Amino acid sequence: MCSFPKLAEFFHDGTTDKNATCYVSVGDERLLTDNYGDPLKEASISDVVAFLEKLRGEDKTYRRVPPLLAMLQAFKASETAGEWSEGELVVLHYGY
Repeated sequence: MCSFPKLAEFFHDGTTDKNATCYVSVGDERLLTDNYGDPLKEASISDVVAFLEKLRGEDKTYRRVPPLLAMLQAFKASETAGEWSEGELVVLHYGY
């Protein structure tokens, strides 16, 4: 997603500010930093869902929130159902 400042702030706010333990694969290259040289950040699906639900309540007009929230809620439901372990899937922030 491009230009989603509130989500970028969420990943870099000092509380959810966790350097990623995974990487972006581009061909044979493994990227551990974004295009600005900053370390990739990750957050749990549950944390991002909670943030997006709060954001949706504050600003009902932001068009990117509903589809992203719906997708992550589906992943969270699968995680809760035991299809994978909690924390096995994370949301990786790449960008600004």
